Amino acid sequence: MFKSVVIWLCLFSSTALLAHPFHTSLTEIEYNADQQILEIAIRLSPGDLEDALSAFFGSSVVLDGSSDNDSVIFAYIKQKLAVYPADSKAGDDPHSLSLQWVGKQLDIKSIWIFLTAPTAEQVIKLDNRLLLTLNAQQMNTLSVIRQGKKSSHQLTRNNTSLVINFNNPDE
Repeated sequence: MFKSVVIWLCLFSSTALLAHPFHTSLTEIEYNADQQILEIAIRLSPGDLEDALSAFFGSSVVLDGSSDNDSVIFAYIKQKLAVYPADSKAGDDPHSLSLQWVGKQLDIKSIWIFLTAPTAEQVIKLDNRLLLTLNAQQMNTLSVIRQGKKSSHQLTRNNTSLVINFNNPDE
């Protein structure tokens, strides 16, 4: 009897860990003035990303650490994360900056995706819709690094974008 209770508790607790109640992502962005590029790093839960990719493409996607899924991940990212010049007006059809794939790093707890966007613009608007179709409580944290100072902002389904001025570290 004791063994079956212990086994049941182990199974239940591991299942509970897999179905995590918090749905968050982290996007870090910094402007490299010397190279005139935005450097972007995104941390996601591998399970959430697999679910989002599977829903987005209509077929099962499994992340395995190989480069086979890079193009699938990048296509999803380009649809859900956009960077625009800040002077784009509502109603305009602004052209987003060209995101470039640098790479990814996958482990059991997270996947980091690394991108760049060449630009001389130092005032930009970032729109982050990553994972928002999966969970109404999805919280996308945006960490902005300006001249060595870091600030954090919360983006949600109702607030997906932020204007960032890399010239002003106190914003």
